[in-house]
Amino acid sequence: LSNVGCALKIEDCYTLPDERSIINTVGTRRFEIIDKWNKDDYLVGKVKWLDDELPTTDEEIRYAGSLVHKLVHYVNHAKDHVRVLGALLKLQKGKKFPEVDNTPASWSRFSYWLCEMIALPDPQKSLLLKENSLTCLMERLISIIETRS
Repeated sequence: LSNVGCALKIEDCYTLPDERSIINTVGTRRFEIIDKWNKDDYLVGKVKWLDDELPTTDEEIRYAGSLVHKLVHYVNHAKDHVRVLGALLKLQKGKKFPEVDNTPASWSRFSYWLCEMIALPDPQKSLLLKENSLTCLMERLISIIETRS
């Protein structure tokens, strides 16, 4: 069980004929698990909410925009970085990546999605997912991709 998670909003839910369900969700807010225990056969816990630090000045936004542009390039060329982005190759067959526009909020969604997709051991992944600064997160992702490819 990871110590970093994301609260989800259920967008829609479909029940299949065999009674399995397809549940479409959207992540709303990250959290870190501070403590966990079992209560009435359910795992419950205490969390600390993690808030994103998005770029705000024109200079920060320009720099962050250049970082996300580089990450999108790497994702679109995952075959050149198979060791670290190999899981993305499976997704490229008909599945969409998170939409990236020119807003820091979309860059944040894309970056945290990439954290989940990147080939790293769980403890390293948890450290990335705890990162609050979008710029620092994107710099670390680029460094991982460039040094492990």
